[in-house]
Amino acid sequence: MNGTGTLREQTINWMSRDKWQYYLTLNFNRSVPKWKATNAFGEFCQRLDRQLLGPKYAKYSDRRVLIWGIPEHIRSNIHFHSLMKIDQIIEFSKLTNVVGKSWTSVVSSGTTDLQKIYDVRPLVRYMTKEFVKPNHFDRIVFSEDFWPPDENYRAPKNLHNKQLLPWA
Repeated sequence: MNGTGTLREQTINWMSRDKWQYYLTLNFNRSVPKWKATNAFGEFCQRLDRQLLGPKYAKYSDRRVLIWGIPEHIRSNIHFHSLMKIDQIIEFSKLTNVVGKSWTSVVSSGTTDLQKIYDVRPLVRYMTKEFVKPNHFDRIVFSEDFWPPDENYRAPKNLHNKQLLPWA
């Protein structure tokens, strides 16, 4: 096993430790540069939190949705495979609807696939399959990276920044 394979196995072990509830795929269904896809991921996380926690979602860092995503096919049909957990009791069909609406409000051409997780390890193995390619091992995107730095943060009134998301 080469160094990258070892890193992949360590990543699989690390990501599989947590009790993830959902496996989420976020599709763009169009060509999008990686930086715009990453911005869209962050925007989606903000909108999902807003839908689930209300307009003052930024104050509830302990209740925000936790999502770790890995982009795949970054040069062709980019999409994110993600692990997700929420600190709320919500009916699965309602959550599926809220996730879908939150994503399409950011990426109008986008689609989602949300599934309950019964065994996380095979999913993480699938998510990290491109880690064996050069320069693909550092692409994990965390919803926490888009959280405000402190409780005094005020989210902009219009979360939809057309300069960052020109396809919306």
